Amino acid sequence: MKRSVTLHAALLLGVLIAAYCVWTRDRSSTKDDERPVLALRQVDRVIYDAPGERKVEVTRKTDAQGVYYWVSVEKWERPRPPRGARLKGRAMRPQRRGASTTAAKAPAGKAPAGKAPVGKPVFRSAPAKKRAVQKKAANTLQKKAADVDKSLRRDPKANPNKPAAPKPAVKATPIKATPAKATPIKATPAKATPIKARPIKATPAKARPKVRKDSQFIGNKATEELMKTLAKLPAIRSLGTLAKEKLEEFGLTTSDKTLTIIEGSNTRVFTVGKRTHGNMDYYLQDRSDQRVYVVRPRAMQDLSYAEYRLMERNLHTFDTTEFDRVRIRQGNKGLMLQQHNRRKPSKATYSRLGGDGKAKAHFRAWMQKLGRLRTAEYPKADTPLKGLTPVVKVEFFNGQKKLGTTELLVLQKGITGPANYYARSETSRVVVKVNESVVKELEKDLPILFAE
Repeated sequence: MKRSVTLHAALLLGVLIAAYCVWTRDRSSTKDDERPVLALRQVDRVIYDAPGERKVEVTRKTDAQGVYYWVSVEKWERPRPPRGARLKGRAMRPQRRGASTTAAKAPAGKAPAGKAPVGKPVFRSAPAKKRAVQKKAANTLQKKAADVDKSLRRDPKANPNKPAAPKPAVKATPIKATPAKATPIKATPAKATPIKARPIKATPAKARPKVRKDSQFIGNKATEELMKTLAKLPAIRSLGTLAKEKLEEFGLTTSDKTLTIIEGSNTRVFTVGKRTHGNMDYYLQDRSDQRVYVVRPRAMQDLSYAEYRLMERNLHTFDTTEFDRVRIRQGNKGLMLQQHNRRKPSKATYSRLGGDGKAKAHFRAWMQKLGRLRTAEYPKADTPLKGLTPVVKVEFFNGQKKLGTTELLVLQKGITGPANYYARSETSRVVVKVNESVVKELEKDLPILFAE
């Protein structure tokens, strides 16, 4: 009996574990149920257009270094209201918090019913019990004075040598404790002067005009993956051609958002509808054959937040473990460093190539600061930068092969004006704005670097 119960319990436990694994498996990683909508070899251009909100265009380009993607974003957004306009609809607080409107309206000397009077407090006379205690204390003092006076009296006949008895003391008159009559003070309520709050006229958010903001940048690895995904455009389900009622339900009849995928002369346009319930996937309708598909939300989210997800912020695509030599130049000065233990970045050190071979701490600190450089902003194409002055140039090598170059530049605005720092590398391809604080530290440490 005991063996059969154990066997059934083990079988039940195994079934529960299998059911849990099936229920919690990641279906997004399996592509068995996804079917490609397109069969493109490569995507040359993608346009996501949401009128009144944003327009994102990703273009495939090629240069001497290879293929890269250029992303341009046009975004319309309403400016934030001024700080004072945020107080719209809020009444200003009265100057005196303790003053109430009821007390202010009450006549002088009379407090409103059920509420304590506002003004100075009223001092009342001592209670009867306290007066009795005071009277008893006065009588006790009088009795003690009489006893002392009696003990001082003497008989002159019994002892003539003794001086005559002193005169009897004057009888102490008992002090009657007269209770103090407290004059009641009439409480005068404080008059609260109401403050008229001036209404702040704030322009409603819908009435404020939208402002257009443009940005352009180089695409990162996420952009490359996005273009590969859109070349196939995998769909979870193919719903076919639907009736007008279903199209209205999915938001495909009133939507003005479009997704355009271009390969050479082949152009496919899709209407972007609403999102599904639960998984929050997207409905897409192919305008060529009117078929409706359900696609994963990742591609649409990347296009909706392109300036945050698709921008390349690294100056290099290679890692610190891939180069063994570094050349640093500033004008006529030059320095060649050799990296040791490059396979372990936490233990990597640098020494002067051709020197004594000893690792220097300031070499390592300078290279670590250089590795913290990131692209902060891509300048607009229609605003060329003039008057850039080179700060330092760093070249990376792996043996005899040159991996990349970082050139730091400064743009001084006037004699005493602020300076902006820029960089150019093989990955950025254009001059980009970088962290000002990091470049200042690198420039400050250059004399120590070349002094070795």
